[in-house]
Amino acid sequence: MWENKTISEKRPAKTLKLKPRAKAVHFLLSPAGKILLVSLILGLTLGTVGFTYYYVKYSRLIDQKLRAGPFADTSKIYAASKAVSVGDKLTPAELVDMLRRAGYGESSSNRVGWYHLRPDAVDIIPGLDAVEPEGGVVKFAGGKVSSIVSTSDRTARTQLQLEPELITNLSDRNREKRRLVHFNDIPKVLVQAIISAEDKRFFQHSGFDPLRVMKAAYDDVREGRKKEGASTLSMQLAREFLLDQGKSWKRKAAEVMITLELEQKLSKNETFQYY
Repeated sequence: MWENKTISEKRPAKTLKLKPRAKAVHFLLSPAGKILLVSLILGLTLGTVGFTYYYVKYSRLIDQKLRAGPFADTSKIYAASKAVSVGDKLTPAELVDMLRRAGYGESSSNRVGWYHLRPDAVDIIPGLDAVEPEGGVVKFAGGKVSSIVSTSDRTARTQLQLEPELITNLSDRNREKRRLVHFNDIPKVLVQAIISAEDKRFFQHSGFDPLRVMKAAYDDVREGRKKEGASTLSMQLAREFLLDQGKSWKRKAAEVMITLELEQKLSKNETFQYY
């Protein structure tokens, strides 16, 4: 009887080889891969939320600081305030001169205050930084003050206190007198000297200088100690203007975020000016 021996023979098992991409998919579908994937998504979500929170927080801080200016803690010394009373011998031009000496202007954006001159009256509107908050409409007749009407409640007044004249201001504990100098007023040789010493690529980079970071890291490794820093002018401005002088990774992270914000809100000339 003929017997087919091939049926009883066992074929050798074949090994299935997976491509690298298929291996990655197989791993991600495994329990360990799913845990890793969920952890990565959760970490990315928390990181994005945290970054957005601190980005908005420091954005508001910068806006507040920029509105206040670099000398927000300046002490101001004023002369004795003057008052205008009904019956005083005064002309509109003389009253405007008094207001201008006190810091008033014709623009409504003036933070001290602004005025509007009419042939027979002067409207006085205090600004956000005014010492005397009450405004008024002072009317004239026959070379004298004929009436005063308050702008707050539209009632008549016999007297209106004017903004005192600023004599001087002093900053910090050393009682220094300071004045913000605009970029165009700074000598070019001084600008070049500061950039050469502090940040040679200031006008080229966007707040961070990777080349300087790599050079500083190389010098530190070669010397075996921290020889030089890699902070740009923007980073120094963030540290000096908006942060304390402590040294920690949290302060460094805040410095990075504030630097990014400053690069968005200020031009290079304004950054240098504040620095």
